[in-house]
Amino acid sequence: AAIDIDDIITRWTLRMTISILPWKPTARFTGISVYKVKATTSATNNDNNDNNVNDVTIVNQKDYWDSINIVPYSGGEYGEVEKGVAINDFG
Repeated sequence: AAIDIDDIITRWTLRMTISILPWKPTARFTGISVYKVKATTSATNNDNNDNNVNDVTIVNQKDYWDSINIVPYSGGEYGEVEKGVAINDFG
């Protein structure tokens, strides 16, 4: 039987410490990664060769930062932004 699978969403935190500065500032960014997946079925390599294995292949991944990708007044939905916005978020 084929499997039915939706996108896989993970939550993450990225922490960076700038240790070359005397006060060692730490920046924290949180967000999610959305993995687009595809279910596939392949034959197993056993003596009977009558079993199928359900596999999942990641076909795409997108990362969203909480600080820049949450759409205002959307109830927490994420939207895409230009890469320059992400770079400016460091400033």
